[in-house]
Amino acid sequence: YERESGQKLNKEKTSLFFSKNTAVEVKEGVKELFGAEIIHQHERYLGLPPLVGRGKRKAFNRIKDQVGRKIASWKGRLLSTAGREILIKAVAQATPTYTMNCFLLPDSLCSELNSLVRNFWWGQRDKEKKLAWIAWGKLCKPKAEGGMGFKDLKAFNLALLAKQGWRLSQNPCSLAHRVLKARYFPSNNFMEAQLGNLPSYTWRSLLAAREISERGRRWNIGNGQQVRIWADRWLPTPHSFKVISPKPQDFDGEMVESLINQQEGGWDKNLVRRVFIPHEAESILSIPISLSLPEDAVSWAWTPNGRFTVSSAYKVACSWLCERRSKEEGCGVSDPGKGRQFWKFLWQLHCPSKVK
Repeated sequence: YERESGQKLNKEKTSLFFSKNTAVEVKEGVKELFGAEIIHQHERYLGLPPLVGRGKRKAFNRIKDQVGRKIASWKGRLLSTAGREILIKAVAQATPTYTMNCFLLPDSLCSELNSLVRNFWWGQRDKEKKLAWIAWGKLCKPKAEGGMGFKDLKAFNLALLAKQGWRLSQNPCSLAHRVLKARYFPSNNFMEAQLGNLPSYTWRSLLAAREISERGRRWNIGNGQQVRIWADRWLPTPHSFKVISPKPQDFDGEMVESLINQQEGGWDKNLVRRVFIPHEAESILSIPISLSLPEDAVSWAWTPNGRFTVSSAYKVACSWLCERRSKEEGCGVSDPGKGRQFWKFLWQLHCPSKVK
């Protein structure tokens, strides 16, 4: 290393770490060669736990300690509700962001972090219990929907991991993509990859958020050769972006290219109107197609410019988690737009934030 790079190894700052399968004589030989100490495990590397085994809570307990110390130092101050809101959003809920970019935090840890923030919000000073007048889930809704705009840490964690997954799928030449592809999906792409044998916790975390990337992506139609009509997301119709029209028995096309008039370089209007229900047919015909018919491309469906943003992915993650919870509890999803006009009016008033 020193010969090739021209850099000299600082042996005082160097430590050696071996797996459990390494023979004792190998350890001693490497130790003598480097002149460095052998350690059992790094506590942190670049601010992150280097190894995450079965004891995930132990690996991430440092986050809870950091947030707890900060909140404890705030409790002795005379803060208005507006001041507490700013500290929660800008400091307490921002502390675990760096770790959540790489790892999926355990649900129990997210619940404890929410508990610390929730108690501080309702005015807890020492360890007494304060009455929570509104459920924390409602406070995590946007202000335009009657909440306070606090982050749902579970959804925010998924959104940050979805950003990494989106980068993997959009940048196949990156070093991270090439390493993970060689290890986990050598014969297909990231969106089709399986968990595999003995996966790392980083890979498990990326796959846990892959559904967010899948829900947020949409095909831009070019020649239609890569897009499946009834399986892929390609319609400009939120929120599913999928075709809901049943497949006719007399139509055997599977790819979108079967709906395109190759000679004219546009949609086969008569075929589209025959295969799809009226409003879906008009939606398909509204999709512009170039005469050159370039290749199909994937874009992020929840931003006007088609670029991925964490804020838009957070909304997708919140919607997905809400659907899951509704299915588990056996209840429907309420209309989030109800009362939006009132809440926008309230938060736009020209008065101090603590009054609002």
